[in-house]
Amino acid sequence: MEGCGAKMSKDLFEEQIEKFLNYVRRTKKFSKNTAEAYRNDLEKFVNFLKKKRITSFSKVDKKLALEYVEFLKSNLKERSVFRNVSSLRGFFNYLRKKKEYKNENPFSPIKLKKTEDQKPVVLTVKELKKLIKVLNEDGFINLRNKVIVLFTYSTGLRATEIINAKVSNLNLRKAVYKCEMNRKRVIPFSKELVPLLRKYLKERKKFIASSKSKVKDAGYLFVNKRGRKLTRQTIYIIIQTAAEDAGLKVKVTPSVLRNSLSWHLLSSGTNLETLKNIFGYKTIIPNFGKKANVKRVRFDLLTKHPAFRKK
Repeated sequence: MEGCGAKMSKDLFEEQIEKFLNYVRRTKKFSKNTAEAYRNDLEKFVNFLKKKRITSFSKVDKKLALEYVEFLKSNLKERSVFRNVSSLRGFFNYLRKKKEYKNENPFSPIKLKKTEDQKPVVLTVKELKKLIKVLNEDGFINLRNKVIVLFTYSTGLRATEIINAKVSNLNLRKAVYKCEMNRKRVIPFSKELVPLLRKYLKERKKFIASSKSKVKDAGYLFVNKRGRKLTRQTIYIIIQTAAEDAGLKVKVTPSVLRNSLSWHLLSSGTNLETLKNIFGYKTIIPNFGKKANVKRVRFDLLTKHPAFRKK
């Protein structure tokens, strides 16, 4: 009977977590990766509860919540602790809303102090030029890779947004991209990129038409050798490979390119509201520290960006 009870509690944990994830996917429009991050945080907490022989979320109190936070602090970096606590706050708010937890949210009173001011990794304009210099347009795949790197920087899109980008949301005449994922927004990009995008779209159409797999065009902007949607991992590999070829010392990811554009535009004098609209920031702009020297640079991909302030 004891084993049966343990299984029932495990099923209840899983059931409540699954309902919560379905709820945030539906109402918050979370991406698959964000939802999975929440799942990992919650399952980690469930493992902690099981070791304490706690069989229900309803038995979690403030004392236990504080104990768990101390456990996280001893095992994770500060940034991960913040994310875990945020996930649990959101989860218990959901349980209270559904009347499955009657007390005050046990994670609400917990205040975490930031002990370090971790600045985002960014590239200078000089480093970006080195990165772009190693990219070529020989053949469809090389052309695609070049467009991915330049488009990621010029739009500031996240990796998930890049792989889900649709041709139909691209307006070359106005040089804007309509992002329709969880943070919907219309994003301007440098008109310097338009000729390359026109060339890429033409080659993309021919590539899919000649594909041996005879795959139906699903409309994704970036496709693999079989004409299908790319994965996040592929995007990371494309960008990091280019960075290594360029001899850059830092690990370059889609987030690094995104943060670099944000830093460059902010340094040029772009106002915060414009940045929030472009990047989909909710409230906080990353703290980049010292401004970039962008006023007299010769880099059309940046200086011809609609949000770049020339004066």
